[in-house]
Amino acid sequence: VKAQMAESSVLFAPQAIWVLVFVLLTGIWFEFVPVIIVSVFLIVLFAVITIWKKLSLQKVKPTLQLSKSRLFVDEDFLINASVHNSKWLPLIWLAWCFPKTSGIVIGESEEETSVVRLLWMLPFQNVNWILKAKAFQRGVYDLGLITLRSGDGFRFAETEESHSLEGKLYVYPKLISVDVSGFRPSKQWGVNGKQG
Repeated sequence: VKAQMAESSVLFAPQAIWVLVFVLLTGIWFEFVPVIIVSVFLIVLFAVITIWKKLSLQKVKPTLQLSKSRLFVDEDFLINASVHNSKWLPLIWLAWCFPKTSGIVIGESEEETSVVRLLWMLPFQNVNWILKAKAFQRGVYDLGLITLRSGDGFRFAETEESHSLEGKLYVYPKLISVDVSGFRPSKQWGVNGKQG
């Protein structure tokens, strides 16, 4: 599992806390109550969002299973996926991102994205879903290299984790039907004389 930093608002970047503290100290120095109230609110919001971002993907366990691991071009297969939130903190939103591959289409059409979005995962909740997919090009694809992304409810700050699950798919070239004419031996076995 590899954790990475995802998109975040400039207001909630790690360096922004020093600007907020400076604004608070300036408001206290000049005894300007509106600035003190706003800066204290933003500092508390900054702390809550930062803690939520750091804890959101902890103890979140994804699983993945393919209905087939070997198939031919133009064959359909199913992806059985699930996520278990094994902690007390709920998830307001969670995005499950499959690797981008040109030879596999996940969903009904190529226009659909390979991102599954979930809203409100409660503590210790397990969510399962099944996706239909199709292989269009031969090759070896690792659909288990997924990325989970989550954060606060306003999406001011988010984080992501990469997971390597069992999801290797082998796609063989397309089967082509061939018309084979009846077998006619040059010699007829078991026949007496010159034709035997």
